[in-house]
Amino acid sequence: MDNSGTGAGNAMEEMTEIGLLLDFYGPLLTENRVRILRLWCEEDLSVSEIAQEVHISRQGVHDALRRGKAQLREYEGILGMAARYRRILDSVSACRSGLKRHAQLEWVADAIRQLDEIEGIER
Repeated sequence: MDNSGTGAGNAMEEMTEIGLLLDFYGPLLTENRVRILRLWCEEDLSVSEIAQEVHISRQGVHDALRRGKAQLREYEGILGMAARYRRILDSVSACRSGLKRHAQLEWVADAIRQLDEIEGIER
């Protein structure tokens, strides 16, 4: 992810990215690190608020966030599960859109239902 910008949009994109990576690789992290990352990306708590919640220093939270994000990105770089998931969802969506142009045909409705099932498997 590009860290050159400092706007709220970039922070929200990073939170979304980390949340997705946690869904895939969270079990590979320590329970405490997962808790801190989830408080940051899902609860949108500040470093100070997280420090109070988990009873560690702000610097400890900052370090845990930095290391946790780096670990998640490293796992993604090696395994690529989140990227695969995104590609599958994009392909399913494109296929569904193409089929809907011909929705009057009965077999198309069946194909769309099958795509819905595929999408559900990956979630």
